[in-house]
Amino acid sequence: RANCSISQSSKASSNLMPAASLIVQARQRRRFRQQQSPALKAGWGCAVALILGMVGLIFAAVWAAVDLGRDLPSLDALPLFLDGQQAQLLQPTRLMDRTGQKEILRLENPAAGQRRFLTIWEFSPTLITTTLATLDPGFWSSPGFTLAGLGAGLHATIAQRIVYDFLLWDEAPGLRRDLRERLLAAQLVARFGRQKALEWYLNSAAYGPGVYGAEAAAHIYLDRAVDELSWAEAAFLVAAAQSPAIDPLEASELVFERQRQILAEMRQQKWITSQQADHAQEEELRLQRSARAISLAPGFTELALAQLASQLPLVRIQRGGLRIITTLDFDLQQQTACATASLVKGSAVACEAARPLAALAVDLPAELDAAAAILDPHSGQILALTGDVSAPHPAGTLFTPYLYLSAFARGFSPAALVWDIPDQELSNFDQQSHGPMRLRMALANDYLPPASQVYQQVGDKDINRLLDAFGFSVEGDQENLAALLNQSTTPLTAAHALGVFANRGVLAGRAIEANARLQPTAILRVEATDGRLWLDWSEPQRRSLVSAQLAYLATHVLSDEPARWPSLGHPNFLEIGRPAAVKAGRTLSGRDAWTVGTIPQATAVVWIGLPEEVEGEAPIQAAAALWQAIIQSAARSRPALGWETPAGVNTVAVCDPSGLLPTVECPNVVSEIFLAGSEPTIPDTLYRAVPVNRETGLLATVFTPPSLVENRVYLLVPPEAAGWAAQAGLPVPPRDYDLIAAPLTSARVNLSQPALFANVRGQVTLRGSATAEDFRFYRLQVGAGLNPQRWLQVGEDNPRPVEDGVLGVWDASGLSGLYAIQLLVVHKDQTVETVVAQVTVDNQPPAARFLAPQTEGEKVDPDPQGYIPLQLTAEDDIGLWKVELEADGALLAAFYPSAAATATLEWKTLFAWQGAPGQHQLLLRVFDRAGNSSEKALSLEVRKRENP
Repeated sequence: RANCSISQSSKASSNLMPAASLIVQARQRRRFRQQQSPALKAGWGCAVALILGMVGLIFAAVWAAVDLGRDLPSLDALPLFLDGQQAQLLQPTRLMDRTGQKEILRLENPAAGQRRFLTIWEFSPTLITTTLATLDPGFWSSPGFTLAGLGAGLHATIAQRIVYDFLLWDEAPGLRRDLRERLLAAQLVARFGRQKALEWYLNSAAYGPGVYGAEAAAHIYLDRAVDELSWAEAAFLVAAAQSPAIDPLEASELVFERQRQILAEMRQQKWITSQQADHAQEEELRLQRSARAISLAPGFTELALAQLASQLPLVRIQRGGLRIITTLDFDLQQQTACATASLVKGSAVACEAARPLAALAVDLPAELDAAAAILDPHSGQILALTGDVSAPHPAGTLFTPYLYLSAFARGFSPAALVWDIPDQELSNFDQQSHGPMRLRMALANDYLPPASQVYQQVGDKDINRLLDAFGFSVEGDQENLAALLNQSTTPLTAAHALGVFANRGVLAGRAIEANARLQPTAILRVEATDGRLWLDWSEPQRRSLVSAQLAYLATHVLSDEPARWPSLGHPNFLEIGRPAAVKAGRTLSGRDAWTVGTIPQATAVVWIGLPEEVEGEAPIQAAAALWQAIIQSAARSRPALGWETPAGVNTVAVCDPSGLLPTVECPNVVSEIFLAGSEPTIPDTLYRAVPVNRETGLLATVFTPPSLVENRVYLLVPPEAAGWAAQAGLPVPPRDYDLIAAPLTSARVNLSQPALFANVRGQVTLRGSATAEDFRFYRLQVGAGLNPQRWLQVGEDNPRPVEDGVLGVWDASGLSGLYAIQLLVVHKDQTVETVVAQVTVDNQPPAARFLAPQTEGEKVDPDPQGYIPLQLTAEDDIGLWKVELEADGALLAAFYPSAAATATLEWKTLFAWQGAPGQHQLLLRVFDRAGNSSEKALSLEVRKRENP
């Protein structure tokens, strides 16, 4: 049993030993880790970070290589551009008309002769050596690129220059482009060889503006064959190639200076001997005057190339291989240029377009500048152009259509009443004042005082914003209309803007640069000679500026031929036998004259002016005659169309010139257009039939004998027009009542209320006395007019006498005008006592409006003194009494338009209010003499001034 026990104990002990050893090993490992040094731990961390960094660099390098090669241009394009007689760049760039059939300009120098491709052996060895010594000394051993200038945009080898000029010209400068340039240059040399690269360069390099290829440069500048060049001549051409933007013929000293430097450097680098260098330095080169390519439309081609240069480098355009399809109408251009030349030079009529000029019966100055253009208003494309249409000139009254358009947007209409009366700021060109008129007439005839009134009501900020939207550049704020008319614009801008009216409020054109405003375009598309499309502007961009309804209001006024007759007579040059919206513009100095007008399919502008050194005035008739000539040329191939009336525009018969509803007194009723909802609702207040005593000339009363009363129709003028009315000899209505006394009334029979000549409305309480010793009854009756032909009884006969009390109540609701009230007291013996009172019944509330600001919630800017001009207006059919203006519940001012017997019917004022920044509520309340009232509320926000 003992042995057995020992055996069992040993077995148990052996079973425990493995577990104990594992515990010891674990404790040792833990102790080892705790004893490790921080430096060793850090070392392991750095190793891991280094490995990760190397992996990252590898990935970055791979990504960079992939990025450099992404969309890399193909070298296959170079032989197509440059190699052999069929190379695209041997074909000069041509500007064509809009049909693509007629050539306007070929971009090549006539002295260069026919373009041809030369092999390397056909160039002078002197030129090859000088080119390599100056541009790429290591050419024959170079891989095609060098790291010199990396990141600086330098093209340090000939292969790099070729790659940049023909494959990477449209890439943004930077390190990425420089690396791609060197990658392609290496591929170019490896694939085509150095000799071919040099051959391509000498056939295509720019040697001055519009001069490409060494052969052309040798002919143009030196009249030499390119294989016969001396060292001096070769150095001159290489110097020209180093600054291709400089014309060697215009800045020859700069080019010769560089030539001498090149020869000196070649001597120093042993490219030439000292004897050769000395001989070259002494050689005198005789440069020949270069011929220039002649365009059939020089101003147009200059503009077209300028627009194209914003999309493609001008060097690339001039090198060749492109067909530029322009917007030019070839035949229309010829007619426009011919008519303009006929006017300026006074030559005989040489074309159909110039025929209207034969009717011009004015003496033209010996020296006259002119510019003209025709645009398609629906696309903004330029159809014809002559002269410098991009040069600015004072706009004058060319801006007034936009002034009135701004007024239309504020609620005015072409029928709005304006007064052409003497103005301290501006006078009319004919030095006359023409009195009251519709806004239509003021615009059509260039009357300046009415325009000045509208300018003050609308405000310069609104007008400037509108002009800016239409493309005009207006500098600063203008305190009055004269300052605005002295601003300048260009003929092209004027035509582009007026075309908006013909295009129902939409501006068409192209944004030549990103986020720029739309401009008239001269380019349709650009094609390579192999048919590839480089640029397509055939589809215009459009931007809505004003509603079709507002545009129609302006077009309708500008195309109203009879409206222009007072100032231009009939017939005149603005009449072309079809609908045309046209504006003749004059400047305050008289040195410039404009005409801009549009038919639905074309817009034409004409500017004529005197050179600075010439005194006098430019005749407005000449500008109008030339406009007629060129617009008729444009219209000849187009159907005669008008402008369709858009929905939201209504035609209403109104009284001229008030623009209100006709009355029996109105002498002239016309049709006028209005935006829907803005039609007049009250009868004409300008003409009024006034009963007068024909003997005394005073206002008749109920007591004036009927045989002496006659109705006379007067034109009622506001106080500010009284001076004009007196000067014009206009009859003025009397202000005092007839002196014929009323019959004496007794204390027993009288009317005390309403007072004699009072204004009443609604339920009228009649007070007075009706008593007698033998009183039987009294009766009240009323009749219309001074001497009623028919009386209406008020109430029943009253058998009870009244002493200084209420006699009755007359319901005058719905009535208007003069009425007589009669009280009859009947005695028992049938005798009658009567008393009569004259009153004016007025149940129509007056109207109140804010003219400026006008829009609910409008944001307004205070002037430098912190004031905001408020333009207020009120009107009534009988007579105004009081106008009150409140701001945020506090009374600002009270106005009493008139205290005369014939009260003011229409009233306007300009009130300067100093409102703090923030939201405000304005309230305009107006009362008439009968106690009727109305009010108009307007909320607005006063903006904080940035520099108070």
